[in-house]
Amino acid sequence: MRLSLNNEILRKIIYGTLAILISALAAVIIRVKNSARSELAKERSRHESYLPFERTKLIPHSKNNVQIWQNVDDTRDFVKFQDSYFAATSGGLVQLAADGNLIRHFTVLDGLSESDLTNLIVFNAKLFIGTRSQGLLVFDGENFESYKFTDRDAQAITAFLIDDGRALIGTFVVNPNAIYSDGARLFVGTLEGVKILDLNTQKWSVLSENLPSKVVISITGNDENIYFGTTNGIARIKKSYFAKGDF
Repeated sequence: MRLSLNNEILRKIIYGTLAILISALAAVIIRVKNSARSELAKERSRHESYLPFERTKLIPHSKNNVQIWQNVDDTRDFVKFQDSYFAATSGGLVQLAADGNLIRHFTVLDGLSESDLTNLIVFNAKLFIGTRSQGLLVFDGENFESYKFTDRDAQAITAFLIDDGRALIGTFVVNPNAIYSDGARLFVGTLEGVKILDLNTQKWSVLSENLPSKVVISITGNDENIYFGTTNGIARIKKSYFAKGDF
């Protein structure tokens, strides 16, 4: 009788331990599933915020019996890429040596979708080139690729900014001197106020009512405030104001 009672107690202990282990395992599985769903939702939201585009490899035109002369004095941007310096001009892309001597002048004959260039930035070992009306160009040192947005008619690239390993591209009327990031948000000055990108949710909002003028020409900030220079004065707004998200 005593042996039978001990066996019964032992079975209860074993079953109880198994029940606890199964419950703990189920809780871990539920947490992993919930975490995976949350990360998937964040990733889906991040990708849904990206603009759809059409990518095309550009082929140089035949130069037989064709020559182009363009003014390259109007320089819009200037960066170092690989072992050369590149200038974006109203007359194409200019490649210069370190001593300032001209190496090459790229035009539409060399594969540019247009010669009216606006901005340059180096990202992921490639040269990103903004154009006035033909979207984004990417140059790897040998070939050009074109990226055109498929959800809009306007294809002007007006600004570039590297933030947290991403290349942010301005596609509306932007003052290139009015771009600022505080780590949580990207502030972009326009002719109609400030466009603000939440870098976590990738959602845009607009600030215009609390500014001296909607034409924003400069933006800067510190640990407590963001300063907006406009054509009619300067506005100082506490960063906590933007955290509310109801402006």
